[in-house]
Amino acid sequence: FEEIEYTDKTYQDELNRNIDFEYERIPLNLRKIYSFLFRQIKLNEELQEKINNFYKSNLEGKNIVSVHIRSWNRDNEEGRQHLHDIEKFISKMNEYTDCCYFLTSDSQETIDMVKSRVKNVFTYNRITERNNSRINPEGLREDLIELYLLSKGDVLIGSYYSSYTEVAWYLMDCKKVDII
Repeated sequence: FEEIEYTDKTYQDELNRNIDFEYERIPLNLRKIYSFLFRQIKLNEELQEKINNFYKSNLEGKNIVSVHIRSWNRDNEEGRQHLHDIEKFISKMNEYTDCCYFLTSDSQETIDMVKSRVKNVFTYNRITERNNSRINPEGLREDLIELYLLSKGDVLIGSYYSSYTEVAWYLMDCKKVDII
């Protein structure tokens, strides 16, 4: 394997071939193929119904800016915590006007902070805790619901180096994305 050097938030080899998490550098034909493939995934009726009900009750007919803020606060994520800057997210959100936001995060504290400073923020009413959703089957289902709700937006503000943000972008057919 070639040595990969970390420079300016991107992992690149000397031939500049790595396009993971580099949304605008991904060739259009690959974006279309991956978006198509992600849209082929069919959720079970229960999850799809929860997504549809939340969307119809809260987001339908609105200009939606989807926001995913990864806090990197879980065990073994210390090396990426420097990527979490809530002020940058709030600043970027405030650049959009006449919209509502669908917000998800792995941190309830992050959600509470954003909701206290930004208007028109919608979040999915979870029954599980965000910080340990990966070890809880119901938490994983709620993560999936939120992922699909993120894909309903017109714009995505997402976390750098997060595959959750990247999958949401593919599910939303590679619309405009701002990565923080």
